[in-house]
Amino acid sequence: EAAVQEEQVVESEAIETVNYNAETQVLTIKFAKGGTFDYAAVPADVYAGLVASESKGQYFTANIKNKYAATKVSE
Repeated sequence: EAAVQEEQVVESEAIETVNYNAETQVLTIKFAKGGTFDYAAVPADVYAGLVASESKGQYFTANIKNKYAATKVSE
């Protein structure tokens, strides 16, 4: 059985870690320059695309930023 929630440290200049909860569809991103944000109602395929992409920062800007409701959870 697949884990409901997983955190991954990613190779990216912009993003430090990504955490996705498949049950709630909440994507949590910790940015390298500071700040951790929750993105609501993110489909699993968008999360998979982020993890698989060569440039996490570009994928984030093109497919997640300003497309899903963001809540800052920490500095």
